[in-house]
Amino acid sequence: MKPTDLVHLGYALAYEVDYFITSDRVLNEYRISEEFKLKVLTPEEAIKQFQ
Repeated sequence: MKPTDLVHLGYALAYEVDYFITSDRVLNEYRISEEFKLKVLTPEEAIKQFQ
């Protein structure tokens, strides 16, 4: 994971967003603690979820 990936993920966690949409394979497989309630989605998953 690159430093910029960590910054983006950190902002998502700090601002308590519900979804983090990324096409980065590493970020899609990264485990986020359930206490944050952040769901990491691929663009395809996001399209299906929000249609």
